[in-house]
Amino acid sequence: MKAIHISILIFFFLLASNAISQQDSIVTGYIDVNDGKLYYEMTGNGDETIVLIHDGLVHHAIWDSQFVAFAKNFKVVRYDRRGYGMS
Repeated sequence: MKAIHISILIFFFLLASNAISQQDSIVTGYIDVNDGKLYYEMTGNGDETIVLIHDGLVHHAIWDSQFVAFAKNFKVVRYDRRGYGMS
């Protein structure tokens, strides 16, 4: 299970390092994982990437304020864990 989480984070870092050219652009999609899919959103322009992971009570929207604020200086990725939000 730990290897799956590490693989997901690596995927998000690689994906975020691709072309998000405008701060206001939000890329959304799903990544295939064992027995399902995880929903993600990406935005930002920075050279470094921040991955926002929600707790066990809510979904990705908990990060709305931070998602926008961090995107001014970083590439930002947030996703819904299995069984939450759009995952």
